[in-house]
Amino acid sequence: MKYSQDPVYGIRLGLSRLHPRNPHRYDDFLELMSLFPPLKKYIQIKGTKVIADYSNKEFLYELTRTLMNFRYNIDWSISRGFLIPTVPSRANYVHYIADLLTPEHFYNTEIILRESNRDVNTIEGEYSEVSKSIIPLGLKVIGIDIGCGANCIYPLICHKTFGWKMFGSDLSNESINIASSIVKRNGLSKNINFLYQDDPTNILCGILDSSSLLDINFTFSMCNPPFYSSFNDYTHSTHPSRQGEGKLFEIITTGGEGVFIENMIHQSLKFPKRVIWYTTLVSKLNNLKRCRKLLLDISRQGGNEKKLEAIRTITMEQGNHVRWILAWSFYSKIDRIALLSFIRS
Repeated sequence: MKYSQDPVYGIRLGLSRLHPRNPHRYDDFLELMSLFPPLKKYIQIKGTKVIADYSNKEFLYELTRTLMNFRYNIDWSISRGFLIPTVPSRANYVHYIADLLTPEHFYNTEIILRESNRDVNTIEGEYSEVSKSIIPLGLKVIGIDIGCGANCIYPLICHKTFGWKMFGSDLSNESINIASSIVKRNGLSKNINFLYQDDPTNILCGILDSSSLLDINFTFSMCNPPFYSSFNDYTHSTHPSRQGEGKLFEIITTGGEGVFIENMIHQSLKFPKRVIWYTTLVSKLNNLKRCRKLLLDISRQGGNEKKLEAIRTITMEQGNHVRWILAWSFYSKIDRIALLSFIRS
């Protein structure tokens, strides 16, 4: 999927609310269409307005292929029927994780410049543009994507943007096979590896304690949990035009997103020092509140090894949607900064 026409410029995708380092803030429909002609049949330009049918699965598929090629030099494709990721929002998560991994960032130092924000234990909605020159780069940073899916989008963006070593887990062998084929096709098999989760009731257990990972300590974990608790929940919560996007195991989990994240939090207690920053996306505010409360309750308990030292909630505004990153660490501020500084060195 390579095109060599000279680009033309003029109409942005309207993504200015993304993280300041997110390159998709500057994606331009006219440029993309000139470089990747297959997009043209899905897009109409009227003056300075773009008319694109985001309910069209073929358009979403081609847009994802285009952006992965254009921004990350990745030849990306998956079998139809699997979840098609929106690349700009996925990249957003990655850039906020990069902030978490930067020793000088206030997510670690807990030094807040705004006097109005005095909650240093759970900093909400704050970010600063960390220079890429001080973000830990390269294979000493090791991340794991829990439920990487067939699209493998997070490991690909993490590695291509920052050079991090990545692992992905999934409970579908079919998903892992497709993700592996993408990685192999792009010559990244040494840098992105996969593990099969054979127990659907487990999230971290069965992965972090697998024999192949016992000697590995992770810099971070990431996860985009399934949203829905049942097929009925899915059909009632999803616009008809969007139904049919993704396999059911990609979007439905027993108890829904909130229960899934709570289980992840409880399982992280079994591996307190295996991961510096545990993180997950949260799509619903009520789930954020209940999971944050669980973390706060845990932080008041526990001792020594399993003491929860830091909780962060990060608000991501993307178009008309709001999502959150919930992050927690069992490392003290001093130890966390020391480890991240060593990894960066």
